[in-house]
Amino acid sequence: MVQDIISLVIRLTFMVRVEFHSPYSHPSPFQLQMQVNQSFQETLNKLQIGPPSREWSIQHELPLWFNVIDLERKANLRIGWTDYLNEHLTYQSGTLMLFRHIKVLEYIEGSEIQAGSFFKSEFLIETRRSILLLFTLSEYKYSTQDYLDWFQSRGPIEEWQRLLAGHDPNSPMSRFYEDFPIWHSKLLYLLNISNNQGNWDLKRCWYDDRDQGLWWTRWTLITAIFLAILFGLIQSITGIIQVVYAGRS
Repeated sequence: MVQDIISLVIRLTFMVRVEFHSPYSHPSPFQLQMQVNQSFQETLNKLQIGPPSREWSIQHELPLWFNVIDLERKANLRIGWTDYLNEHLTYQSGTLMLFRHIKVLEYIEGSEIQAGSFFKSEFLIETRRSILLLFTLSEYKYSTQDYLDWFQSRGPIEEWQRLLAGHDPNSPMSRFYEDFPIWHSKLLYLLNISNNQGNWDLKRCWYDDRDQGLWWTRWTLITAIFLAILFGLIQSITGIIQVVYAGRS
C-alpha cells in the first residue's frame, strides 16, 4: 500500500512511472524499476544516462523522413502520446510513443528545485530536442502548416500541438546520433523498426519512396497485375457477349 502511494506521488510530481521490484511479478518494460533500498534519485538516473554509443553510429545521422508524418505514411508506424518521460521514444504494439509536455520540460529547466535536485539539465534539453526532431521544419519536407494539418486530421488542435508544430525553424536541429547521448539508442532502435515494417497497402506503397528503385519496381509490378486483371476481364466479357450473340443467331 505504501509503495503504491509512493509510486503515485512520483508519477504525479515527476511524470515518471516507477514500480517496486517484486520477485513474484514480471517487471514492466515501460516502467522504471525501483528497489526498496534504493533512492528515487538513483532510480531516476537510470533514465538520464544513456548506453554507450556504438562507434559506427556516432557519425551517422537520422534521415529527413524520420518525422511523424513520414513515419506514419512510409513506415506504417502509429504515433501516440504519453505523459511519462520513461515512455518517451518507446515502441508499444505498433505505436511510437512521444512525450507531449514540451512546455513542462522548459518549466523544469528553469526550476531550481527539480532541475537542480532531480533532473539533469542535459537530459531535459536533449529530451526536448528529441521531440522537436520529429517535427523538423524544412523547405524540402514539411512546414508548420503541414504538421498542423496532420494534427487536425486527428481531432481539434490543442495548444501543446501548436507548440510542437510551430517551433522556431531557424533553431539548430542536429540529426546526428552523437548529439543524442541519452536517447541515441532508442532513436536507432526506432529507425531499424521503421525500415523493417510489414503490413503493406496501396497507400503506403504510394508514399514510401525512401528507396526510389524499389518504389518504381513495386509500382511496375502493381500496374502489370492491374492490366493483366483488366485485360482478363475484358476478354471474359467479350467472350460472354460472343456466346450470347451466337446463341441468338
